[in-house]
Amino acid sequence: DSAGNTTTTTQDVTIDTTTSNTTDITDESGDDVINASEVATSDIAGNVEAGSTIDSLTITDGTNTVTVSSDDITVNEDGSYSVDNVDLSSLNDGTLTTTVTSTDVAGNTTTSTDTIEKDTSVETTTADLASDSDTGSSDTDNITNDNTPTITGTTEAGATVVITDEDGNEIGTATADADGNYSITTTELANGDQTLTITATDSAGNTTTTTQDVTIDT
Repeated sequence: DSAGNTTTTTQDVTIDTTTSNTTDITDESGDDVINASEVATSDIAGNVEAGSTIDSLTITDGTNTVTVSSDDITVNEDGSYSVDNVDLSSLNDGTLTTTVTSTDVAGNTTTSTDTIEKDTSVETTTADLASDSDTGSSDTDNITNDNTPTITGTTEAGATVVITDEDGNEIGTATADADGNYSITTTELANGDQTLTITATDSAGNTTTTTQDVTIDT
């Protein structure tokens, strides 16, 4: 002061101009492809700086967007967060982008993204008794004396095709070729009328089913 007396105090200050976060979206099977059975069971997890607030968490197909409510997000003291069983049924198949935005206690904001594929459809599967297995007066009546008949048809390229009998026993399997064609010669079938079930499963785990009636008369 004017008399020459002095006084001193201190002020601590922390300069913080950066923050970070992460996000990771996963499907139930862990193969990074959401199939038809997983559209409502995807999980999102990640980390934000401890004490941060998650401002928004969204998933988009580029046209449609799912916004996760903050009430559904569990944020732990260490900044880890998670949200379970996100329903993505309203989004189109293709690449989905998850975006999280958070703000730390200093007011710094950051955004990160993660992507996952959505594939919920599989091409329709057809089936028919191969003409050279359809013996007798007609090669289109599905009556044959061949008790190991060949079933042919089309489905999605690369799909796994399995034929089962009326008791659910597997009697033949094959992988559809690049054009979606398959041909399966069954194991030995009993005499009589039978309905065979043909199930195709694509690489994402989606399935489609058709049936083929056949009469075995040996």
